[in-house]
Amino acid sequence: IARHRRSPQGSVEGTITGQEGSRPSLNIDYNQRIFDNGQSHLDAYGGVSSPDFKHFQPHAGANYEYTPNKDFFIRGQGGVQQLPGGRFDPHVGVGLGWRF
Repeated sequence: IARHRRSPQGSVEGTITGQEGSRPSLNIDYNQRIFDNGQSHLDAYGGVSSPDFKHFQPHAGANYEYTPNKDFFIRGQGGVQQLPGGRFDPHVGVGLGWRF
């Protein structure tokens, strides 16, 4: 993982992964912290992935986390990725957690 800091709130991250016997894949993301008040934060991201270094698929989304106290958190996320052929694949998720 290569990471280059652009600002205290944003970062660029790139990864190249590959398994034995298969082609490597590429993923590059830009992450930006939009809001942070200590109890909650909102991050946005955008980037591109390539399963074969020939076809590139853009993606974007947002992550939100609310932490009312140090032991409990609620997360929400949503995003979209453009698939080959121009179709869009949206995704959403919600999670709860308890740190102990």
